[in-house]
Amino acid sequence: MRYVLATIVPIILIIYPCASHFYNKPQVTVVAQILDWIENIALRPNGDLLLSTIGTARIYSLNPSFKAEVVAQIHGVNSLFGITQVGHDVFAVAGGNLTDFVLYNDTMNLSILDFKARETKPVVRTVFEKLEYGPINGMTSLPDAKHIVLAADSMRGKILRMNTKTGHIEVAIEDKELAPSAGAPFPTGVNGLKIFRGYLYFTSTAHQTLNRVKIDNLGNRNGNYQVVCKFQAGFLPDDFVLDSHGNA
Repeated sequence: MRYVLATIVPIILIIYPCASHFYNKPQVTVVAQILDWIENIALRPNGDLLLSTIGTARIYSLNPSFKAEVVAQIHGVNSLFGITQVGHDVFAVAGGNLTDFVLYNDTMNLSILDFKARETKPVVRTVFEKLEYGPINGMTSLPDAKHIVLAADSMRGKILRMNTKTGHIEVAIEDKELAPSAGAPFPTGVNGLKIFRGYLYFTSTAHQTLNRVKIDNLGNRNGNYQVVCKFQAGFLPDDFVLDSHGNA
């Protein structure tokens, strides 16, 4: 059994080894217990949480006042990874096949969840499936074009640019800094992604770092990589969130 808490707590803890001071010490509260492995979280405009899952390819909706419920099932894959908002109450979610922690190539699926017509059960639309890239890990939307997302191809060391309206996909950034490294404790390169004030922030699980790089408004690299945080041995940075001040 895997609980939501098992996913949320490490996100809070992994930043501590790099912090010079803390603004506050968060109080952790269990809001739900879910039998699936929760991989990623997105926030809806109404305050509900959307939870993507590994192993079942389900999307849960969670209102902290009530229990979680399955609102969508993505067919053709067994796991869901990154999820990001691409319009008002519209979300993109990436899927693929994973067995025994091995990601299978040529299984990537990108789906759209549209809650505009139905508040509780989204209309699900497939953008593309069984693509040569991926499976995709973290995703984030471009601030000036929310329907275009940057997505982490963790195994190949690429950041993809995907248009969720047209289905067009291309490589935005490719670099050895994004790829898994030989002998790394976990063979996953670029992982979580977030954009803040013209910078793309990303974790590298293999290098055990949180990094950033300047990008243009289309997500192309426009500067040098900067290591924001080098984690202590034993920490495997994954997904993360930035607050309004840019704190991870």
